[in-house]
Amino acid sequence: MVWSPILIKISLLIYAISGGFYIKREFFSDPKSKNHWTANFLYVGIAIHTFGLLAMILETGYLPIKNLYETLVLLSWTIIVIYILIEYLYKIKILGAFILPFNSLLLLYTNFLPNKVDNLPVGMRGIWLSIHTSVIFISYGFFTLAFCVSLLYLIQEHQLKEKKTSVFYYRLPPLGKLDKLSYRLVMLGFPLLTIGILTGALWSGQILGTYWEWNSKQIWITLVWLIYAVYLHNRYSDIWRGKKSAYITVLGFLTILFTYLGLNFITKNSHYFT
Repeated sequence: MVWSPILIKISLLIYAISGGFYIKREFFSDPKSKNHWTANFLYVGIAIHTFGLLAMILETGYLPIKNLYETLVLLSWTIIVIYILIEYLYKIKILGAFILPFNSLLLLYTNFLPNKVDNLPVGMRGIWLSIHTSVIFISYGFFTLAFCVSLLYLIQEHQLKEKKTSVFYYRLPPLGKLDKLSYRLVMLGFPLLTIGILTGALWSGQILGTYWEWNSKQIWITLVWLIYAVYLHNRYSDIWRGKKSAYITVLGFLTILFTYLGLNFITKNSHYFT
């Protein structure tokens, strides 16, 4: 019996319910209420998701990297693990009300994708491919969190500018804290993205005999890299901060979404696996 699809569906259900709990706690309950069981319920979802990933690895014999279904499962897990670390370190619990619904949508999408358990051809396997895909999707996890934090920054900045407060105003941390957190998340994601691109080129050279083909995925991932490189350069040079930085972070993430998901709908993809 193939267990991974069942475990992934259970984790999706738990994430969706947990997201509802986070929304209720942050928007419709006393902000001082602790509700530890809300986070504990999320931990159960992470545990089941982890077992689902391990089951997938045992069933296929390789990391979940071959197709869109497998990589979405991996990306979803990465986002949740990074979010839990952020919540623990920075206590920005309202972030869960954004991350969990988004993450649930990612896993829901996997239900409409082929998920046939298959083996990766031996000729395609290699250390460079494993490093390439794993670090790329970890970087995507960091960029996803940076995107959500930037959205919170823009919401709070707009309220302060218009002098109109809502439920968000009393739940969100100061602008400076959000700005620094978004910056740190991009700083963590960018070197991983760079390593992922370089190891992908090494794998391509080893297996296909050419390091770079300039297919649509490679062109757009290069654009993603340039957006975040410019962002970090201008942050380091103290040119961009605050609202402008938040907009660039949002732009970078939307470009990632188009590169990872959108290209599959509008062009014949010559990039392998996803």
